[in-house]
Amino acid sequence: MYIGCNIGINYFHLQGEKTRIENGFINGGNFKYNYRINSRLGLGFLIEYEISKIFSERISTSIMINPELTAYEKFGTLGGYDPWLIDWLNFSIGLKYRFTD
Repeated sequence: MYIGCNIGINYFHLQGEKTRIENGFINGGNFKYNYRINSRLGLGFLIEYEISKIFSERISTSIMINPELTAYEKFGTLGGYDPWLIDWLNFSIGLKYRFTD
């Protein structure tokens, strides 16, 4: 079993279209957006469990869980309609092959 932490730099590319419905105060319409957010800090940890020697001496299986929090804006920034913190949860199951002894 492996337990550890990770720090990452994340890059976001946001692209899409929003439709605003007209009411008594605003005009309706379709609005397209396309922008990038670079160099956002992410903090997380990982837990990995490996079962070795499943099929042969070189092949093993692993299960990994990796939650992470990424600051969409700078850590501690509040206000506005955009989220300032995004959370991720990665779960993976895989086979590993050891090339060297």
